[in-house]
Amino acid sequence: MPKKQIKVRNKRKVKKEISTLSAFLYVSAFFFLLLVTIFSFHYRHGVQAYLCIKFNVFCNEQAIQNVLNCKTSVGREVTRFNIRNIEVMDRHEFNIFGIDVSQYQGNVNWSEIVCIEDNKALRFVIARATAGVDKTDNIFAYNWKEIRANKFIRGAYHYYRPDEDPVLQAQNFIDNVTLKSGDLPPILDIEVEPKVISKDELLTNLKIWLDMIEKHYKIKPIVYSGQKYYEKNLIHNFSDYLVWVANYNFFVEKMNPNWMMWQFTEKGYVNGIKGHVDLNVFNGTYDDLVKITLK
Repeated sequence: MPKKQIKVRNKRKVKKEISTLSAFLYVSAFFFLLLVTIFSFHYRHGVQAYLCIKFNVFCNEQAIQNVLNCKTSVGREVTRFNIRNIEVMDRHEFNIFGIDVSQYQGNVNWSEIVCIEDNKALRFVIARATAGVDKTDNIFAYNWKEIRANKFIRGAYHYYRPDEDPVLQAQNFIDNVTLKSGDLPPILDIEVEPKVISKDELLTNLKIWLDMIEKHYKIKPIVYSGQKYYEKNLIHNFSDYLVWVANYNFFVEKMNPNWMMWQFTEKGYVNGIKGHVDLNVFNGTYDDLVKITLK
């Protein structure tokens, strides 16, 4: 084949490859912009809140009011921000929000705490009190006192260890937690599979703990667990208890109507707490929450 024809063919081949690459880049850019558009629309409340706080743009009246209510200033430096958290809170605008804490949050500066994610007022706090047969949370006494002093509705929970004696675990909670009028009912936190006993034994032991606690405090306890664990092990045996469920799935943004409360993230931000903290939304109003507290 003559060199001239080879050169012409090579030029055509290069042009074709360039054309194919250009088409690929255009299509990729189109789908990228489409995904960004879909994401921005779906999480529009979170994106808008971020732009308002970070750059003082796209601030509607509600966004500005949220900032003012939380004693922050529009245009401040944003060090921590979670668009999904804001989106979840915005999708539950008629509900109330709270946090749960333990010794892992360290010494909380309760006097600084006003809002969650600089967006919604903090209305209730649940503190870990005990775990297993003999563990007391290192900062429970401090948290328990300060939560009430700062006028939040408070609650206490026991981290249940499946292979330990349920009677001793219940007694551990009773020995360390004094509930008063206005406090939430006692809370059982069960989220670990047993290693020694069977599932049937676990369910029997959980009922022993719940019955002892109800008899002592004269109020039915609340059950907390992850959604998968609850649906696998508890839903058919403890459906008559109020349930507090954890689900951090990024794509889950609405609460199940059968849940009393939803722990929707473990990566929340609250001024006064170093590091992350669990965020919760209650399935109702402030008055609804008051109704289930001790009288």
